[in-house]
Amino acid sequence: MRPLSKVLLLFLFFGSFSLHAQFIPNQDSVSAKPYVYIELLNGEDYEGFLLEQNSERLIIINEQGLEIRIKMLDVKSIEFERAETIKESHYNLQASRYFFGPNALSMRRGEGYYQNNWVFLNQVSFGLSDRFTIGAGTIPLFIFGYGAPTPIWITPKFSMPIIPGKVNAAVGGLFGTIAGEDDFNSTFGIGYGAFTLGNHDRNINLSVGYGMADGVWSDYPTISLSGMARLSKKFYLITENYFIFDTYLFSLGGRSIWSEVSLDYGFIASPQEFEALIPWLGITVPFRFKDKQS
Repeated sequence: MRPLSKVLLLFLFFGSFSLHAQFIPNQDSVSAKPYVYIELLNGEDYEGFLLEQNSERLIIINEQGLEIRIKMLDVKSIEFERAETIKESHYNLQASRYFFGPNALSMRRGEGYYQNNWVFLNQVSFGLSDRFTIGAGTIPLFIFGYGAPTPIWITPKFSMPIIPGKVNAAVGGLFGTIAGEDDFNSTFGIGYGAFTLGNHDRNINLSVGYGMADGVWSDYPTISLSGMARLSKKFYLITENYFIFDTYLFSLGGRSIWSEVSLDYGFIASPQEFEALIPWLGITVPFRFKDKQS
């Protein structure tokens, strides 16, 4: 129970981020203010909506609703950016997934990404609508020889906003086969339901699914508890955790995002055996197709 308790405490931490973000006072009027990035002489940095500025001080309110007062004498630099601009330019396109597993959030219509983890795990995902996402992936083992068994899969997901920007649900799955196998019954997959609390910057997710191999479905569910929190302009803290029978898989790491690429990094381990830490490294390249009607 001790490893499970540690994971649950971590989720309470993420939940405090997610829930607190929902109660920013006068959110409509605040979001109309300029968005600023402030760097102090001591190396600290802050960001948020600018409420007041004069020769002595400035006051901002961050996305958690906390009011921060800063002396102008301590300020090294101030970068102004409109709130709608920052939300678009640093919008976390991959917020609909964690390191690999999905949540109930959706991508916008016409946007997608190519994801590569440790060179061999490849997947492309695309938003056919604001609620329906489709993806396809493979581990191209055929490069090692003609006819080598190569896993390929698709990942459909339908998202349903319950309270827009706060609570979402989704159903989806990962369904695949082994290309190059003589036995055409070599199929695998998982069907799941997901419930996500929070938005694209901070969220926690509970997913429950049942796995399948060669057409036979598991009698026991796979449970996933995951979360992410945006801690700065370009950095997200991520955890993705699985409970399968009596086995726990725990992961913790980060995501650094830029306009043309993002980098995932962290480790995977079983809380029962922390001696074996498996590093995780992935890169994601986003893309967007403009809607001809816009």
